[in-house]
Amino acid sequence: MTRRKMGELILAGILVALGIFVISVVRTYQDPMAAQYPTLRSTFIPTLWASILVILGVLYLGSTLFQILSDKKKTTEEKGKQLSAAEWKIILRRIVVTLIALLIYTRALGLLPFWLVISIFLFSMFYNFGQTKLKFILPLSLGMGIAMHYLFVTLMYIPL
Repeated sequence: MTRRKMGELILAGILVALGIFVISVVRTYQDPMAAQYPTLRSTFIPTLWASILVILGVLYLGSTLFQILSDKKKTTEEKGKQLSAAEWKIILRRIVVTLIALLIYTRALGLLPFWLVISIFLFSMFYNFGQTKLKFILPLSLGMGIAMHYLFVTLMYIPL
């Protein structure tokens, strides 16, 4: 197994663990509007996002394992290929920034308006994963935040 595949397995495991952690943190949140909305809670969206993260992490883990098992014949070129120190730094930075952004996201939900929290989260994720054109990601993040607020709060009456 190459170091690159090992890094992908570690990343997939971290994504799954992070999603499970966020779900456990969100589940302990006491909803102040539970009496008004008995079926939908303000923890629905973070739980949904974390669940999607877990599902994607498991799929990523499975596809990486499948690739490892199906790549039994390796060329000498592939065997010698390793991640450089710069690539490891990029991967580590992305993991740390994603973890910090998710923790801030879950903590800020009760303090700031939902559209603002989701817009900041989306902006940070776009920027973190290499989309650096501010003219593109700023309006996209704000637009998606406002659209999600309209969908979930205005149309679906979820108290976020």
